[in-house]
Amino acid sequence: MGLLAGSAAIDAGLDAICGAAPVNNLDQRGVTRPQGIACDIGAFELVPPPDITGPIVSVVSAGPNPVAIGTSITRTATVSDVTTGGSTIASASYKVDGGPFTPMTALDGAFDQVTENVTASLPATTAGLHTVCVRGTDAPGNVGGFQCITVVVYDPVGGFVTGGGAVNSPADADLTNALAGPATFGFVSKYLPGRSTPDGDLEFQFKAGNLNFKSTSMEWLVVTGEPRAKFQGSGTINGGTVCKFEVDAWDGSFSASKQDAFGLKIFSCGGGGDRYSLEATQLAQGSIIIHKN
Repeated sequence: MGLLAGSAAIDAGLDAICGAAPVNNLDQRGVTRPQGIACDIGAFELVPPPDITGPIVSVVSAGPNPVAIGTSITRTATVSDVTTGGSTIASASYKVDGGPFTPMTALDGAFDQVTENVTASLPATTAGLHTVCVRGTDAPGNVGGFQCITVVVYDPVGGFVTGGGAVNSPADADLTNALAGPATFGFVSKYLPGRSTPDGDLEFQFKAGNLNFKSTSMEWLVVTGEPRAKFQGSGTINGGTVCKFEVDAWDGSFSASKQDAFGLKIFSCGGGGDRYSLEATQLAQGSIIIHKN
C-alpha cells in the first residue's frame, strides 16, 4: 500500500537495515531507498514531489557591528531547506549594497546538510551604512530569497558633526498624535581618542506633540562624503520612556538646492513601538556642520 503524505512511516525507517544489502535498497516496486532524508517504514518508499522552492535564510548577523574602518566583518547566517523541499544546501552567497554575490563557506566545512550555518569575512573599507544580504541555493538549483542586515562602518578619525536649529515637522512624522508644527534640535557627536563609541548629546523638542527627547548614550557615528553624518543611540522621552534614536544630518548637501537638512527617527520605545519619524528635511533655521579632524 502506498504511503500517504504526512504518514508517520515517512523517513522513520532504519537506514542501517534498508541499506544493508543491494536488495534492501529497493522497495517492493523497485524504487530506490531512501527518497527523503531517511528510509520509509514498510514495503513502499514514498517518492516526494520535485523540490522547486529555494531555501530560507535566517539569523543573519555581522560582527563586530558597528565596526571600525580597516578591520574585518564576519558575516554568518543559517540557510535551511527543511520547509521548502528538504534538499541539501548546495551553496550560499552574500552581496553588499547591491553589488555582485560572493560565495560563503559552510561552518562545518562542507555543504552536505538540509540546514547549514554559513560564514564569510570581508574587510570594512568604506565608512557608512552598508546593506549586507545573504541567499542560499539547494541541490536541485533553486535559489532562495535573501535576507539583509545593516552594517555600520565608522571612521574614528573621519570627522564629527554638530548642529542646531529648527525644522517644520509634518503631521505624518508624529506617529502618536499626527500633529504638525515647528521642532527644534541641538546635537554633537564625536569619537574621542581611543574610543570605539562616540561621545555627544542630542536634544529634540516638538511642543505640538508634547515630545522632549534627550539622548543618554551614543552607539555609532558615520560621516560620509556628501558631506553627511548619521549617528545612533538611546535616550528618553520627557524623562521617562527609553527609546532608540537615529539622526540624519546634511551639511550643505541636501537635494539639488544644497541645503542643510535634519532627520530623526525615535523608535523601539519601551522595547516596542516607534514614536517619531522625520525624513531628512531642509532646516527652517540654524545650521549643521561636519568637522574634519
